[in-house]
Amino acid sequence: MAQEPVFDLKVAHAYFSAHCFNSTWDLLDKKERSAAEDQDMILRSMASLWHWTQRPDATNTNRSVGYWQVSRVYAVLGRADEARRYGELSLHEARGPKWSPSFTPMRTKRWPGPSPWPETASLATST
Repeated sequence: MAQEPVFDLKVAHAYFSAHCFNSTWDLLDKKERSAAEDQDMILRSMASLWHWTQRPDATNTNRSVGYWQVSRVYAVLGRADEARRYGELSLHEARGPKWSPSFTPMRTKRWPGPSPWPETASLATST
């Protein structure tokens, strides 16, 4: 049987959800990355998303942004199937009851070229 951790899980999830999210962006912003950094970027985005799913204060917006970041990572790496899968999960969360309208434009931004999800065009308030 697993022992209870000697640290506050809520604090740990809050820290790692944000830290992994921000460090993923650090890697996304690099002009050149190694194969190891590409893999690390995937793992960091997934870790951020997972920690968000463990937070009792997480909203649909938080989860949608997390899924969107994973989708963005896969898109940058040219892995279209995974990008689409996580993009669709992001859209699913974005339709939830606690979605923040201020994030609506993000649903279609930063995607290179036309949106792969045609239904998002009507969801954005600006381009």
